[in-house]
Amino acid sequence: MCITYFFLLTLLSLGVICTNLFEKEIGLGNSIYFVMIVASTVGFGDITFRSKRGRIFACCWIFPVTTAFRYAF
Repeated sequence: MCITYFFLLTLLSLGVICTNLFEKEIGLGNSIYFVMIVASTVGFGDITFRSKRGRIFACCWIFPVTTAFRYAF
């Protein structure tokens, strides 16, 4: 169980860092908000990736983070 939480925390941190790298105009607060909304599979759609690199990252990141979120809770 501890490994699952560590993996989830790592994926969430990676999501925040990459969101800031790929989408400059989003900002840190909105990056954290975006990552938590996507990881919990709520997905309001109010913040989206506009760059191609950001969209590719999101496609590769969403499955592992939602899976880890499911196992953690």
